[in-house]
Amino acid sequence: MKVSLIIPTYNKLPRLKLTVASIMGQKCPFEDFEVIFANDGSTDGTEEFLRNSSFPFNYRCIHSENKGRAGARNIAIESAENEILIFSDDDCILHPMFITEHLKEQREALKIVHGRIHNLSYLKFFEDPTNGTFYPDCDTGRPSDLLIKMCISEKDILQDFEARIGSCTKVTPFERVTEILLTQHNSTADWVSFNGGNTGVPKQWIEEAGGFDENFGTTWGCEDLEMGYRLYVMNKKFTYSPCAANYHISHYRKKLKGDHRSTLSYFYEKYKDEKILQLQDFVDEKIDLDKFVHGLL
Repeated sequence: MKVSLIIPTYNKLPRLKLTVASIMGQKCPFEDFEVIFANDGSTDGTEEFLRNSSFPFNYRCIHSENKGRAGARNIAIESAENEILIFSDDDCILHPMFITEHLKEQREALKIVHGRIHNLSYLKFFEDPTNGTFYPDCDTGRPSDLLIKMCISEKDILQDFEARIGSCTKVTPFERVTEILLTQHNSTADWVSFNGGNTGVPKQWIEEAGGFDENFGTTWGCEDLEMGYRLYVMNKKFTYSPCAANYHISHYRKKLKGDHRSTLSYFYEKYKDEKILQLQDFVDEKIDLDKFVHGLL
């Protein structure tokens, strides 16, 4: 059993370089996985970086026009040669045991595996988290010299992972929801766990579901949850792995809630499931974590 690790990328080159470093640091034998970088029309030098680099693991790069994450993932899925797909993102640092732990879960029994996503929230102000370059229109509200001390490098990932990255145990409220749902036997919303930042799944199941819905376009959000919803309806098994972990390099988004509201609206209109509306209320902070979880059990 082997893995195809799929990483769509769009205009996040400094973060992508850290992702690549974490792939180099995997304990899993390189012959057990391939990496597919799906460059979704980046204009920041990503294409040139991928074309001119030579990595020690098996990989290939697919460059296409900007279609959005669903389209980029579908192109990569079509190219994938292995039976297990792992979806991660261009702003995620993989734990050294990331691929090994995903494979361990799949070898026990085929399933959808959500790996824990830790949140490096202190890096969200940086356009480049390696050298302390801030986003130009981002007001941090904090002393810049203190923030810059938190920057991380490829060397940190490869030589000092546990101290510089692995010691971070912070997770988002949504990650807490995911863990609760997948560890409760009576959950009716396991699909909430299908996060494109850290999910493993048999390739055949994605093909049976028809691939990601490209109607989400380039607007951020929900194309992964919608795929999870279809797999849930198909009665596929979901599980939670705290060990198949990665670390999200948070980043500033101007239109986060507006984009998410738009894609959630499309998601809801497609299925008319009230649980999708509960998700919107949680994102809008109209209901707290306990009430949201209770409504999904």
